[in-house]
Amino acid sequence: YILKPDFMRRTDRHFDPFAESTVDGIVAGTVTVKVISGQFLTDKKVGTYVEVDMYGLPADTVRKRFRTKVVPANGINPIYDEEPFVFKKVVLPHLAVLRISVSEENGKFIGHRILPVEGLRPGYRHVVLRNEANQPLNLPTVFVHITVKDFIPDSFEGRS
Repeated sequence: YILKPDFMRRTDRHFDPFAESTVDGIVAGTVTVKVISGQFLTDKKVGTYVEVDMYGLPADTVRKRFRTKVVPANGINPIYDEEPFVFKKVVLPHLAVLRISVSEENGKFIGHRILPVEGLRPGYRHVVLRNEANQPLNLPTVFVHITVKDFIPDSFEGRS
């Protein structure tokens, strides 16, 4: 079996998964994902778009909010290059995962990738997509820029 994290096992602390406040001893994070382009997404001349979701505690889960515009008639090398998607406060990065999903303009699934937030490396990355059965697809990748930082409340932003 997998041992629960320390903060869930300690009897002197109370863990509420539905609370929006930070967990004792755990530093909340901020994750920024900029979707730049796709490579070899589909051989069809069809529009594509990328969705970026976060799953974890109820306070961390963000679905169907971040989606690029459809790039029409280009499944080989679409360029999205939009404003970054910002997950401002990830209360518990240990349990959160980031899902990058690519679909055709009609909603047909092309591929996705689920990445643990704790394992994200900042910088420019080619994310290799996987199919519904989580098998790697050979060519389709999404080129992204990822930033991972500690969460700073708005009240402290800009202070030196």
